[in-house]
Amino acid sequence: MSETQVKSGLLEVVTTISLPPTPKFVAIDNFKVNTARRAPVKISYLSDNFTTRFLAGEGKTEEPADAVELTVRKLLKNSLDKPITDELGDKTETTLAQFYEALRLQRGGKKGALLTDGWWNIFYIRDAEGTLWAVNAVWGGGGWSLNADSVAGPGSWFRGDQVVSR
Repeated sequence: MSETQVKSGLLEVVTTISLPPTPKFVAIDNFKVNTARRAPVKISYLSDNFTTRFLAGEGKTEEPADAVELTVRKLLKNSLDKPITDELGDKTETTLAQFYEALRLQRGGKKGALLTDGWWNIFYIRDAEGTLWAVNAVWGGGGWSLNADSVAGPGSWFRGDQVVSR
């Protein structure tokens, strides 16, 4: 089976994103609404769920990590999170620092591996308590709109959205 083929017909590999090593990452120091021209990542919106799960109190902190290559996959049909995470298996999770770095590569909404045309980019990331969330970004309003959805929730992702994983 080639890298672009999948078992269930749910996901198709689109591209990869090469990220450099990350230093210690403190979420509240990086995720801020800021659409200024020189913002490191243009962020136009942080949902209440994202703020509560990753920024509240002292926020989530991650230790330094090695360089990594993430795989971007397109959803070939509408899906809940469970079938997606089942398909990805042990490659499902990414880190908040990797999410931030992927956004930084497209800080101004320029074309790249992540979608900037109204479709969602979905990453599976654990909060400080260890709970897995579907952390997602969509470009609009001059910046990234960020949200965190429960993987146990009833919400569905749509054909055409992208999933980013290890």
